[in-house]
Amino acid sequence: MTDSPMPQSWKRNVINFDSWNDDAFGIFEFTPRNYRHFFRFDIQPVGAEIRIFIVSQPGYGTRVRDFNVTHRARNADGRIYVDIHPDQAPKTVPEALAWAVFWAEKTSKYIETGGWVS
Repeated sequence: MTDSPMPQSWKRNVINFDSWNDDAFGIFEFTPRNYRHFFRFDIQPVGAEIRIFIVSQPGYGTRVRDFNVTHRARNADGRIYVDIHPDQAPKTVPEALAWAVFWAEKTSKYIETGGWVS
């Protein structure tokens, strides 16, 4: 039996993304500013970009779950990830973390209010 690494967490505080190493891949947990939801991401390199896989997230309740509406996609292995336009795809872990926080905050707002700011 091997010990799995503890996920790295950050909660409602200022995040200095510059302090994260560019190769600090792995599991990250996040609680948005409203403290109502919990997200877990797996940040991993995929080719020349870094992909933000969604390990766990809150349910959408009565909201539309469509991948296009919720800005998610599924890879060939079936893993769901945050769908980011290729021109804006993160190239470093700090960029990926910024996108993960942005997506989680927007998703939390969408679940609560139905509003999604593009």
